Amino acid sequence: MSHSAKTRNSAYVPQDATPTRRFPLRELILFGVLLVAILAVYAIMGAAYSTRMLVEAACYAILALGLTIQWGYAGQFNAGVMGFCCPGRLLCHVL
Repeated sequence: MSHSAKTRNSAYVPQDATPTRRFPLRELILFGVLLVAILAVYAIMGAAYSTRMLVEAACYAILALGLTIQWGYAGQFNAGVMGFCCPGRLLCHVL
């Protein structure tokens, strides 16, 4: 049996088909530091102020993620996004 017939009949499997994921220690440490910082803000500033700031930060994070997907991955420019940003900002201000 020739070499070309052997490779033609066998399926191609890349050598790194099953990459091993190492334990995400860096991500866990970062998450822990952020959690401690948020709890410290709650303890120092009070729950009402901290909740307001976290809601506002969450609104900006959602906006940033949406724009990143639309402009970065899709490559589209859409000014209509600001039509959704304004009611969200109003809701964030009311909360």
